[in-house]
Amino acid sequence: LETPAGSLETESEPQGGTAAVARPPTIVIVDPCLSPLPLELLGVFAEECGGGGVCRDLSVSMLRRRLALGAPDAPRGAVRCAVDVHDEVRLPTGVEGGRLGEVFASDVLDSEALAHAAEWPALLGSRQAPSATELAHALAAGGSFLYHGPGSLLSAALTPQQLAPLDLRACAGCLLFDAQESSLSSRRIAREANAKDAARLALEEPHATAALLSLGGVRTVVL
Repeated sequence: LETPAGSLETESEPQGGTAAVARPPTIVIVDPCLSPLPLELLGVFAEECGGGGVCRDLSVSMLRRRLALGAPDAPRGAVRCAVDVHDEVRLPTGVEGGRLGEVFASDVLDSEALAHAAEWPALLGSRQAPSATELAHALAAGGSFLYHGPGSLLSAALTPQQLAPLDLRACAGCLLFDAQESSLSSRRIAREANAKDAARLALEEPHATAALLSLGGVRTVVL
């Protein structure tokens, strides 16, 4: 699907001085069973989409809802982070024993490479394990939310029951970087999975997590 004309178009100023309208992205809507595949790399999209890019959505109705809501205001410093909430990951670096939270603080929060990163409120498991209430507030408080650590957001940080009732309409974007692993996290995730039924485990999959966040009002989910 191509987005409606004008809904996501942007203007740019080329060297000649005449404003040009950039082509809107093409939206790909696929079944959950196909969602893990890197469909954006298919040649048909490179040929047909031009420079507009490719992104995904869960359904046509969800896409219409996002376009109708528009983008909320996101003031500077409004990126809230939750990093390795169980303090389980160690990296091969000399920063605080390689603890992921401290490495993130050193490389991102204390770095000058990202504007206003020092103002980002961060929940770092290396300093104190955040509660479910703190995590829910970080998600719903507005701006953007970044989760970085082992295990999915709904297995390590919040349960589906805690996420579902949240009003997330103030959240412009949710970035989920959950590919980190360690022996500690693998044991915890396996132990907890043994106590969950198939339906609960299905809700922790990326597609279902994106659906719950979107239904709550998040404008953009990056997996």
